[in-house]
Order: sequence, then C-alpha cells, then structure tokens
Amino acid sequence: MSPIDKEVLNSEQDDRWIVVLLTIGSLFAALGIGVLIYNFIENTLTRVEEEKVIQIVEEEESEDIQFEPINKIAYKSNYNIWVFDLETNDTVKITEDGSKTYLYTALAWRNKNELSYSMCNLGECLIQTYSFEENKVMDEFEIKAQSIIALRWSHKGEVLAYLYNSSSELSLDVKVGEKVRSLIDFPRLSDVTLDTNDAVYIRFSPNDEKILLVNTLVDGDETYIQVLNLSGGMLVSIKKDFNSDPTFPFFMSNDIFYYKKDDYLYIKPLKSGEETQLTDRVKGAFDFKPSPYKTKISYWTHDWLGGVSTVWTYEVGTEEISRIRDQESHPVWINGDTLVTLKTADCRECTKEKFEFQGLDKIDLVTKEVSTLIELEDIEFFEADNF
Repeated sequence: MSPIDKEVLNSEQDDRWIVVLLTIGSLFAALGIGVLIYNFIENTLTRVEEEKVIQIVEEEESEDIQFEPINKIAYKSNYNIWVFDLETNDTVKITEDGSKTYLYTALAWRNKNELSYSMCNLGECLIQTYSFEENKVMDEFEIKAQSIIALRWSHKGEVLAYLYNSSSELSLDVKVGEKVRSLIDFPRLSDVTLDTNDAVYIRFSPNDEKILLVNTLVDGDETYIQVLNLSGGMLVSIKKDFNSDPTFPFFMSNDIFYYKKDDYLYIKPLKSGEETQLTDRVKGAFDFKPSPYKTKISYWTHDWLGGVSTVWTYEVGTEEISRIRDQESHPVWINGDTLVTLKTADCRECTKEKFEFQGLDKIDLVTKEVSTLIELEDIEFFEADNF
C-alpha cells in the first residue's frame, strides 16, 4: 500500500470516527432534550393536577363546613387529659384518675366546646364526651377492647368513628346517636407493637360521607390505606408493596386524597384511581396536614444522624418547600397562617416513640414569631381539631 493510499485510508477511518462521535453526541443531545422535555411535561402535569385540586377545593368550600380558627388544644400529660385555651392562656385538667394501668389513649374534638376521649383498663374501654359549657361529662359508652387506637368525630359532629383492638383483630366502628355500626374488621398479629403516634388515624372527607383509615398495625400482607363509605363499602384499598409503605394520607377534597410513598408525595382521585407523583423532597417526612383552605401542607422530619426534628410547609401548586423551624415536630394548623408544634429536644439515637417533648409552641408563618404556649416535658400527644 502506497503512502497516499495509507493517508486516504487513515482519513476515511478518521471520518468514520467523527461520524460515530457525532452520532453518539447527537444521541446524548437528543436524550438530554428528551429528559428536559419529559421533566417539563411531568412538571406541567403536576401543576395541572394541583390546580385541579385547588379548583375543586374552592368549589367545595361553599358546600362544606367553613373553617373557624382553633381556640383550644387538648393534650395528655402525667397520665391525664388537660385542655389549654389559646384565647385566655388558661389550662384546665379534665381527668383525675389516669395511671399506668388506667390509660387514656385517644382524643377527638366534637366541636369547640365538647371533647371526647377514651380510657382503657383490663380489657374494657370507655369513651366519654366532656362539655366545657356544662363542665361535666355529657355522654359515655363502654366497649370490650384492649385499647382504643384512634378516635375521630365527623366535621359536623354527628358521627363518631373509632378503631379498637381485641386479642385477635382490629375493628372500625361508627356511632350515630345511640346506634353503633361495625364497618370493617381485620386480623391482627398477636406480637404487633401498637404505634399510636401518628401512623394510625381516622379522617373524614370534607362532606363527612367517606372515612379514610390509616392502619399500620396488621400483617405486611394486609392493606395500609383504606377509604370507606359510612356503610362499610370499600372505595379504595392501597397495599404495601415489597419496598413501599404508602402512609400519611389526607383528604384534599371529597374525592381526592394525597399520600406519601417511597419518599414521594402522590395525588389519588377516588373516581379515576390514577395516582400522580408530586415532589420527591419529602424524604423521612411524617404527619402531613393540609392548611384550612388547602393551600399549604405542613409536615415534620427527623435527621437521624444529626438528631434534629424540623417542621416544613409545602405550597400546593408551586411545590415550594419552606423550612419553618428546627427542634419542633407534629405541626397542627390553628388558622391559615399559624401552626402549633411540639417543642422537640435533639436526639441522635431515639426511636420515633422516644422523642423528648418539652412543651407546645405557636409559630406565626407571616411574622416568623415563635411563642411558647406550654412548657412541659411529659406531653405524650395532643389534639387540635378543625371545625
């Protein structure tokens, strides 16, 4: 082969490499553009879905109960039930007989002046409703159960739902007036550890026609999130996947709820059943709660390595996430711009059930002002409901 032929061959080989590299570069560019297009479409669909939610919520506000600012907070401390008045800053002790064996296990506001709570001892439980106008217990009824795990009044205060466990199963009942109806039972493992912190709860839809039940006490093969009508009919049932625990759901409207799965936030309409993935920035988040007019969502996280608990808010529609305050947890809305939170000590090796709570704080999201409501180191849980 002559030198010229070699030069031509080398040139052709160089040209082929250039073509290959250009092709590869074009593919990467196409992929890059594809990713950008995919992300743009996904973000657009997410915004559209959340705009639909906002529109639905606004339409339903005229039909459903309007939010009124919360003025009382109930909490359990030193085995008994106490109530703090946000308007007068007064604290009232409701019960006197709590002990290690006679346990108060759940709280639920019926309205601004009536509080229900459960107490259990030796396989028998009692649910009482206390009136602040009459300063006495106005209603009570007994249940054969080991414990009342969750308690919830409907928004209009007409239906009381409660989840309780016996030795072999969990049951969800509703009480309307004097009538009690069983909605659902499911088997329970005898060695399951009860977690009443915020993993198990009951929520009503804004129109009180549906119940959302979060149940993480049963075997891994059982369902984790269920939406039922008041006759016990199952509308939605979400099971635990191999590496996925759907949890912390909440209603955003009568037919739409959000929930967390795989550290993502999802929207799920009841009618279509098709879930839409939202933000991926809720890793390690607990206890989601929508603001009164569903424009924001509060939640809290815990940095297990650093030992710090933090309260956050998520803006519906824009997906903007704001870090509100460290050393706080369990946020609850008392109006559209104010949260009440549990003051939470740093703890690097605590389990979620062993956090040290040091009182209740009030956080104004507009002025960023933080004020201490209660300084108390043995608050176990508290309840401030929306009416």
